[in-house]
Amino acid sequence: MLAAYDPHRERILTTLAWLYRAIDMPSAAFEYEDLANRLADLEHDEATLAVLVQLTFDGADERIVLAKMLRFVEGANHMLHPRRLIPWCERAVELAVKLRAVRSLAHAFHELGANHSDLGDQQQALQCYAQALALIRQVNDKYAEAATRNGIGLVYSALGDKQQALEYFEQALTLSQQVGDKRGVAAILNNIGEAYSDLGDQQNALNRYNLALACNTADWQQTRGSHPPQQHWLWSMLPWATISRLASISSGV
Repeated sequence: MLAAYDPHRERILTTLAWLYRAIDMPSAAFEYEDLANRLADLEHDEATLAVLVQLTFDGADERIVLAKMLRFVEGANHMLHPRRLIPWCERAVELAVKLRAVRSLAHAFHELGANHSDLGDQQQALQCYAQALALIRQVNDKYAEAATRNGIGLVYSALGDKQQALEYFEQALTLSQQVGDKRGVAAILNNIGEAYSDLGDQQNALNRYNLALACNTADWQQTRGSHPPQQHWLWSMLPWATISRLASISSGV
């Protein structure tokens, strides 16, 4: 598996794509080519964003920059190192506060929490998620609330408190179901399955993984073939992890 945030990741991805094409596995090659292209686009977007920040001089321009900044950190999540993304998240927080943009501020705190969590700073992540959640309630955004509660669940899971994690996952699941967010439902079911597995309840884990896999399969078939569709900024889960865990648990149940 590729080392997370490897500085040579783009070159590694391109090489893997070439190797898979050489052994006549075009689908796998396409996946790696797509990741390499996304990484190159992110590098370009970050450079462009840095220039825009320097050129910003009025409120209208600042709102454009804020929107671009948030899109960048969304797309870069799990692609670029969180230490590289946290300063952009903090800039987004400052700019959203200045512009009194509540929804954008909630989004920025959510991304900041996610990146602190990726760094292993779970207490800081909880603080950011709490601020995001308070703001989200002001704008009554159930999609964002589901994602933030899911993020809090992931933090508690990382801290080893699986029961508390399950409480937040279940809250997030209810919200995602209410708004009909199939991809969100699948992501949360995957997390619930992992929590049950960690607690040793493999049957409940298996049930949730099966449901997550069914949600992803239905969504993919509805969208396009077997290639994952572009996902909402709230969700970054791919089902291969679900398939792997499902196979592992099935063999042991």
